[in-house]
Amino acid sequence: MELREEDEKDRLNDLPDSLKLHILSLMPIKFAVQTCVLSRRWKSIWASMADLDLDASCHNIFWFKKFFRKLLACRSDVPLNKLSFHYRGLDKALTDSVLDCAVSHGVKHLSIKLSSNRSTPMSFLNPVLSSSQSLMTLQLAHFKGAALLESLSRVTLTNLYLFVCSFTTAESSIDPFARLVSLKNLKLSLCTYRGFFKISGPKLDSLILQAMYFYDGSKVEIVAPNVSYFVLQDTCPGEVESFVLDFPALETADVDARLARSKEEEVLLAVPSIIEHVPSPFCRIGTLNVELKKSSLPTPQSVVNYFLSGSDKEYERIASI
Repeated sequence: MELREEDEKDRLNDLPDSLKLHILSLMPIKFAVQTCVLSRRWKSIWASMADLDLDASCHNIFWFKKFFRKLLACRSDVPLNKLSFHYRGLDKALTDSVLDCAVSHGVKHLSIKLSSNRSTPMSFLNPVLSSSQSLMTLQLAHFKGAALLESLSRVTLTNLYLFVCSFTTAESSIDPFARLVSLKNLKLSLCTYRGFFKISGPKLDSLILQAMYFYDGSKVEIVAPNVSYFVLQDTCPGEVESFVLDFPALETADVDARLARSKEEEVLLAVPSIIEHVPSPFCRIGTLNVELKKSSLPTPQSVVNYFLSGSDKEYERIASI
């Protein structure tokens, strides 16, 4: 039986390169590379993907290094939109090669996770990363220190996400985000802090702190005049000496700080006399949701007034825990 002319066409090869690259971006990198056997037209197209997920933790390291050398040899000048790199261990030469590939191809969104027995110093990513002129989003996991952040002052970074990172200093205070003047969104999750920790950001709009731990005796100060969205969840303040917030533009807040019952009662009893005649700094907040344990004391009216005074606002007390 003779095939019709339309059946003889190689429809897969006839797909535009942009669609092929989109298909490849949905695959693990190992399978994307294997498409090179399909035909000549597919031989090196995988090396032009705009999004790369390099997970060395799932492969033999010798195979991964060989693959990465091939990637560098075949990679065209197509800009990188997103690159993710996960590696179990510390290999400075390999990490620098990956970062150099990302920076030289104008990466916009970068995710680095180096899993080892200890947290990796952020300085491990220098000097390559600090030379980027295109980076907009940076996600780091399992790092410590702030040396890298201090060197990113010339980078147009707008989004920063830190997971399982630690900040400790022998100095009187640390303000690791002060030089990131373009930062708009900051998320810190499962991070630990010791000493006097400050978060400042002139353009910061969204601040999310999740599952944080502050060592005993720590002082925390957050100064962000343009923050409109603030989340503090599953956080253990420990014996924090002071916790100062300055959010004059705050509109939405979700606060769930895990306090021991005795501390909870102590705060609720002490706050009314402290802030009874203090004007609210949250003049733009629209809705206040307070989530209390069933055994908790009622929220004093002076506390409600402190958050909601100034305009027509709503207060909802949730006692479902």
